[in-house]
Amino acid sequence: MIWFFERDGQKLQCEIRQTADGRAFELAWTTPDDGKAHIERSEDAAALDERRKQLESSLTRDGWKRVGRVTPDKRFL
Repeated sequence: MIWFFERDGQKLQCEIRQTADGRAFELAWTTPDDGKAHIERSEDAAALDERRKQLESSLTRDGWKRVGRVTPDKRFL
């Protein structure tokens, strides 16, 4: 699933995906100011989604706004 954020013309993408080996999940995002990629790995998808919610809360406190829709569309889950 992918979430999009914008702030002052900058864009940020946050994604939860399965690892290449299929054994775990990753929360990944890149900070637009320095281009640094952040990846957190967990075998527990629910725990990683909670971490994503913490990250989203932190981003919104810093002025980021969530834009667009969550992909895939929840109607198809």
